[in-house]
Amino acid sequence: MIIAAENNWLPSAIVGAVLVVFGLLWMWSHVRAWRVEQGDDSLGEFDRAHFANRFRRRMQTSGMVVLIGILIPAGDVFVWKWGPWTSTAYWLGILIMAMWVGVQALGDFTAVQSYSRAAMASVNSKRQQAEAELAEYRRRQAEEND
Repeated sequence: MIIAAENNWLPSAIVGAVLVVFGLLWMWSHVRAWRVEQGDDSLGEFDRAHFANRFRRRMQTSGMVVLIGILIPAGDVFVWKWGPWTSTAYWLGILIMAMWVGVQALGDFTAVQSYSRAAMASVNSKRQQAEAELAEYRRRQAEEND
């Protein structure tokens, strides 16, 4: 017969504290970046919508990290006393939340990639337009000098 070891909650408390600290730091960083972006008058409506959606996505993801950081040590300390079915459901819920954070991160990555492509297309279009205007200006200058 295997004797169960006494529950050592310290590792889960450390992991939970690290997750909470990182999640709160990320949230603080997102708020700072959002304030800077809101004050930028050079941004168009497309850019503002992208940054607003990015802020919302990243705050949700960081908030979920904080929540998971709280639930891991709480579950390690309390949930085992509630029975095997409750414990299993609890830890599956935390696992599903962790997977949801990953899905949100992939969604954010995809949205940023899509925005970057659209922004680069806009920049290339403006560059081509400027090059065409420069070529026209040079052509006119050459005609005037002839």
